[in-house]
Amino acid sequence: MKEKVSVFLVLLALLAMQPTQAARQKPTQPPSVDPKAKEMLRRMADYLGSLNGFGVRVQTTREAIAPSGLELDSDQVFDLHVQRPGRLHGVLHSAAGEKQFFYDGKTFTIYTPSLRYYATFPAPPTLDQLFQETINYRLEMPAADLVFSDPYQALTHGVTSGMYVGESLVNGVNTHQLAFQTKNADWQIWIQDGDQPLPVKLVITDRQRSGSPRYTAAFSGWEISPTFDQSMFTFTPAEGDRKIDIKRAPKPMSLPTK
Repeated sequence: MKEKVSVFLVLLALLAMQPTQAARQKPTQPPSVDPKAKEMLRRMADYLGSLNGFGVRVQTTREAIAPSGLELDSDQVFDLHVQRPGRLHGVLHSAAGEKQFFYDGKTFTIYTPSLRYYATFPAPPTLDQLFQETINYRLEMPAADLVFSDPYQALTHGVTSGMYVGESLVNGVNTHQLAFQTKNADWQIWIQDGDQPLPVKLVITDRQRSGSPRYTAAFSGWEISPTFDQSMFTFTPAEGDRKIDIKRAPKPMSLPTK
């Protein structure tokens, strides 16, 4: 994995809109973030940060650009369950097979059921610290930014401009659509209307790469007051499971900070 732990900080897509006369004029001031966009994003982040635990399904589509310019998509599904401050269980489904993630506040484990291989490393006691550590093992987990105790700080890192696009219907859900830019990426996010401002969809465009490939994440099946069996966060190897080594980067890395 590259130095960034979460695709939210790596990629991101500004809504394609017909330019108004004002938009076509040369700006007289540096780009800025629309206060309403900032308010809506902060409201979502504060709501997520206030949850003691949650579950969600994240269905992602990652676009790759072939040498011919052909756009190729690959899909994954990630079922994530989190209990703050230091518990996580995830199951990643892809064409390459299934991977399971376990974190109990002491140990992080990756397990591949088809091969019956697992790897572990000692983990710090909180999820925020865990994601600082996972990048040292070149690991990426979808939706990591949503798990931070302060999602707003993670989501707004490097943002140079943003706008409130308006109300939008996504898969039958009434949402508020926001769009932001960073130096190297553009992104949109759709946030559920009402008293549970949960993310519904994210679209990201990476302008650093040829063809500006996109990443899309759709969020569904939110559980906001789950009751967890604590055993789900701890991996217990069965007979026949084999432990393998996982290599840590020789030079420690860290997530970007404000």
